[in-house]
Order: sequence, then structure tokens, then C-alpha cells
Amino acid sequence: VARMEALWALENKEQVCRMILSDITEQKRAEDHYREVERKQAEFESEEWKRLALEAGEFGALDHDLHKGTISCSGAAFKIIGFEESRPPAWEDIVERIHPDDRADFLLQIERSTLPTGKRSVDSVFRVVMPGNKVRWLRLVARTSFGFRNGRLGALRRTGVLVDITQLKRA
Repeated sequence: VARMEALWALENKEQVCRMILSDITEQKRAEDHYREVERKQAEFESEEWKRLALEAGEFGALDHDLHKGTISCSGAAFKIIGFEESRPPAWEDIVERIHPDDRADFLLQIERSTLPTGKRSVDSVFRVVMPGNKVRWLRLVARTSFGFRNGRLGALRRTGVLVDITQLKRA
């Protein structure tokens, strides 16, 4: 990478133009590196704020890739829904844990959130039956993101937060 500069000067009472060509390859690399470091720092700080907010509110984060069918959860989400962190649950595992009396409504809300003409979000309160038949009340707030696949608009992923509201329901 080079930079060219033109300098006008008087030489023997005549105006002349002197051209200076400088190699600025290293300077550009340093600038690019600095910008990348700043971008990564901003990304880290943003993620750190999210983690802190989730932790302070005792929320669990949940991400469901609707195309691949995979689910990733924060440690708190695993704990809230009662699964071991060593094995991410399948969607069916989570649905099976939902109380039978709440399951149909929950699934209807989920289905509506995946319609391009729908709300594209879920705010659902439901019960889960934990191992040992312990019942917990949970709230899921999530948004569904959409995109085009094979020329059609469809749901791609659902990202949200999960919180145990059992104590609020008992109060």
C-alpha cells in the first residue's frame, strides 16, 4: 500500500511539483489491527453486559436453531429446566417436561411465533415437572428470527430467556 503526496515549491524562481511516494503497508496493517482489537473489545463488553444481566436476574438464555433442530443453553437455563449441562436437551425433551395441562397452550404459542405473519415472539408462563415430580413455574420470553431459505420466508431460530417464577406464583 502506498501514499502519494504532491508538494509545490519554488526552485530557481520557478514553481515545481515534487512527488513523494511512501510505503504505508505497515501503518495500514497497524490501523486494521487496532480497529479489529477495538471491535473485539466492544463485542466482549456487550457480551459481558448480557451475561451480567442474565446472572443478576437469574435468567437462563436459550437458543433454538429451528433449521438444524439444535438447542444451546446457558448454565442457568440448564439448571432452570433441570437438565445436565453435559448433554444439551432436544426440543422434544423440553416439551416432554412441560406439565400436561400447560403443554397444548405452550405449543400453540410456539407455533404462532414461527409464522411469518404472526407476532414472531413468545411470552409464556407454564409449569414443568422436574425429576422427582417437583413442579416449577417458568416464564419464557423469546423472539423468532426469520430469513429466506429456498426462496421462502421462514423461521430460522428462536432466542430467548427463561426464568423460574415459582416463588412469585406461590406468593
